[in-house]
Amino acid sequence: MANPRDNEVQKLLKKLAKAGPQKPPAEFGKTYDKTAPKRAEEDHENQAFFKEMKRREF
Repeated sequence: MANPRDNEVQKLLKKLAKAGPQKPPAEFGKTYDKTAPKRAEEDHENQAFFKEMKRREF
């Protein structure tokens, strides 16, 4: 006998399959100036570093 929870999971999987693939995550922050240069990979590293520093307590 099938678990009722299995039916819910199957319905959810069918629904997600119909929806198609998800959008990739967008770059951090919005660019309001189209003429501004693209952000470099270094910005991602710096952002991760400062985010970690915020978590720490001194």
